[in-house]
Amino acid sequence: MNLINQFLFGIYPYIALAIFLFGSLARFEREQYTWKTDSSQVLYRGNLRTGNILFHVGILGLFFGHLVGLLRPWRCGTRSASRTASSRPWR
Repeated sequence: MNLINQFLFGIYPYIALAIFLFGSLARFEREQYTWKTDSSQVLYRGNLRTGNILFHVGILGLFFGHLVGLLRPWRCGTRSASRTASSRPWR
């Protein structure tokens, strides 16, 4: 079990990140002009533009929320994370 956890959470994320970066660089070098946004014409139709803006605001909120959690994990955890083994249980 420990070996599986070490692979899934310690090694695999770096493998996935390396494949992502290498694949992106290879695609950019081979087919540079396929990196474009043709779908922006669709966004000018009423609700789609509003939905697009709300989606990106939500993604930014999610990103910055996780960033705060990564920068301050000792303050954003549960109450039981700050207890010592000899302390009384929370009531």
